[in-house]
Parts: sequence; C-alpha cells; structure tokens
Amino acid sequence: FEISFCEQTFVSLDEDQATSEILNIYPNPTTGEFVMVLNNYSVQELEIRVVNSFGQIVISDRLDVKKGTQTKELNLSNFSKGMYFIQTFNDEGIFSSTKIVKSD
Repeated sequence: FEISFCEQTFVSLDEDQATSEILNIYPNPTTGEFVMVLNNYSVQELEIRVVNSFGQIVISDRLDVKKGTQTKELNLSNFSKGMYFIQTFNDEGIFSSTKIVKSD
C-alpha cells in the first residue's frame, strides 16, 4: 500500500489579487463551458490543469502563451457539479490558481 502526501499552499489576499490580474474566468459559476482569460507579461509555455475537489486532474492541456491577453475555452459539461480549481504552471512551478463552480 502506498501513501501520498499533497503539499498545501496558503494564498494571501495580495496573491489572490495578483492571480485575478493574471487569470480571469467567466462565467463563474458555469454549467459547463467557460473561458479563461490570461494576461501574460512574457512569452512562455503553460500547463493548464483543472482539478476537482478530490485533487484529481480532470483536464490537462498545454498552451503557448504570447505576451498580452489570450483566451482559452474549456468545458466541464461531462463532469459533476461542484468546485474545481484552475491551475496554470510555468517552468518554475505554479503560475496561478483560481476556483470555478460547476452548477447544473
């Protein structure tokens, strides 16, 4: 049997505000389809993960991000209602994280 440990990250109000300047999601809550708006200050490759409340990755994608504003459409229609976390990672680790609620 195997035991896994997850690292917890605590986000302060200032970091939440910084994340909202980098990553916006609408509509939130959503019934399925939603749009991520990334405001990026450099050219980089990002990994996008949608994680459910159990910590399982339900969507994973890579995106070449250019400087400026860029959008990406995602869809949670095939997943149950609840809270999900949208995480973006760059080469240095976690870049931003925000939550989205899926309703019926």
